[in-house]
Amino acid sequence: MKYYEFVQNNTGGSFDSNESVAHSVFIQADSPDSANTKAETIGIYFDGSGDCSCCGNRWCETSSYDGKDEPAMYVAGDQGGMTADLQAAVDADWFTSAGEVGAIVYHANGDIDRYRKAAHLQ
Repeated sequence: MKYYEFVQNNTGGSFDSNESVAHSVFIQADSPDSANTKAETIGIYFDGSGDCSCCGNRWCETSSYDGKDEPAMYVAGDQGGMTADLQAAVDADWFTSAGEVGAIVYHANGDIDRYRKAAHLQ
């Protein structure tokens, strides 16, 4: 099984964020098709319905190239690159406000991990 990442485009200048979706969502699945199907059940959509026509679609389907052995996010800056330390990545993410969930991981066993930006960071 692999983890497939779904990253939002801030279409219309904002991100959708609630208990089901965040700026980055990871879904552990047997295949990209299974990950895409699970994504649709939690509120991720791929048809661009209601998205800004100049900014593009909020979400894109994942493919076999996107599968990773563990969830990992890109961190920008001097120490930039991919990291499996999702809390550090969320804390460094300029798209996520203090106290807001920046990443959610859906494990195949049904467990869900939410990574919230530290309240003292902005």
